[in-house]
Amino acid sequence: FATGDTEREPSTSQVVGRKMSHAEAEKIVAGILHRIALLTQTRGVVLKACFVDCERSDAVSLVCPRYSGKATPAQFRQHFPFNKDFSAFEMRLLAKYYTNEGGDICYAALCRDVSALTEGSEPQADEAAMLGASRPRAEEHSMFYEPPSVESVLGKLRDLVSERRLHLSNMFI
Repeated sequence: FATGDTEREPSTSQVVGRKMSHAEAEKIVAGILHRIALLTQTRGVVLKACFVDCERSDAVSLVCPRYSGKATPAQFRQHFPFNKDFSAFEMRLLAKYYTNEGGDICYAALCRDVSALTEGSEPQADEAAMLGASRPRAEEHSMFYEPPSVESVLGKLRDLVSERRLHLSNMFI
């Protein structure tokens, strides 16, 4: 038997009734996080800004405390910007992974994990090949790096001062 989203994504089907191991779930969530990181980079979405409305509610019956970084599952589904890019199974798994003991989804942890992926990771080899060039590593350039000479720095500073018509006081002499 297969679950519901086979019309949208016929290549991915889940077997009903099969328990998933923790390692399998971690692997799938890591793939989901990587896709979210790529989507935020390519579409220019700031993930944390999507959930700002969950934090600032003036309602008397606050379900989650203000500025706690948590949202209800309904709020998470409503404010998550990439609902159409993920199947219902992936969304349930992501929500379950970031759910705390109280049943709230900690979107602050999700944002932190996604930003760690976008800031700290180099593109994979196949992504670099798709981009057409590979990024050189810092250690490859360290032996070829020459610091700029004092004359070149002063020349650039002199050009900048004359271009902007600045007047320098005696403290720089």
